[in-house]
Amino acid sequence: SSQLTQENRLDCQSAGADDYLSRELSFDYLRAKIKEWFEDNRIIYSDEEPKRDEELQIPEEIEGVEIKTGMRFMGSDRRFLDALTSFHRTLTLKPRMLEGCILNSLLNEYKKTIHDIRNEARMVGASDFARLLFKAELTARNGDLNVTREYTSQIVDYMEKLRIDIGMFIRKASGNENVSKDIFIDNIINIKECINLFDLDGAESAARKMESEGIPDEVSKQVEQLNIYLEDVAMDKVMNKCDECIEIMQRG
Repeated sequence: SSQLTQENRLDCQSAGADDYLSRELSFDYLRAKIKEWFEDNRIIYSDEEPKRDEELQIPEEIEGVEIKTGMRFMGSDRRFLDALTSFHRTLTLKPRMLEGCILNSLLNEYKKTIHDIRNEARMVGASDFARLLFKAELTARNGDLNVTREYTSQIVDYMEKLRIDIGMFIRKASGNENVSKDIFIDNIINIKECINLFDLDGAESAARKMESEGIPDEVSKQVEQLNIYLEDVAMDKVMNKCDECIEIMQRG
């Protein structure tokens, strides 16, 4: 809060706040408050070396992603890989949403979506992409639909390239560069079981697991569509797309 009075502090606490920080904040003040409220083993310090997982085989680079920056933000290579997997899902699902916002002149929804993507991009170390997103967010704030449309075209192209490169990175890091047909089918069946139980969170978690373990090239387009249907909560279409994926894999 920018309010410095004791009365304001009491108002915040009576409304249910656990603590109170007044501006201007210093880094030391904020860090002290974080240490006060969180156990030390839950705090990641940026000057610490990220924790390494010997089971992972982290490749040296992804074009457009500063791996060391992302690992430092996340605190370990395992958390970094999890964040990349989540970001890969965003790169699959959000382009259509951005294009829909532009088509229907929904700049407020567009700004929120761009802001969320930018935060994810920064956390995994995709700094150049985050800067492009920030420019688009500024033009949307100014209500300039034409310039925002131009930025969106660049962003969608950038997202597709990142999606492909990050997907390859995830498979290499997980040791699943050669995707197992049986594992993929098992993951698809897991998604179907979650849908049958009306467990959307479980289905989304199963989809993230499937992506981290690899998508065979012959069903990459079908899986992309499946993820869109999951995002839209179109359960019948999800089930049909799962069946199509299984049929393609068994046929091959």
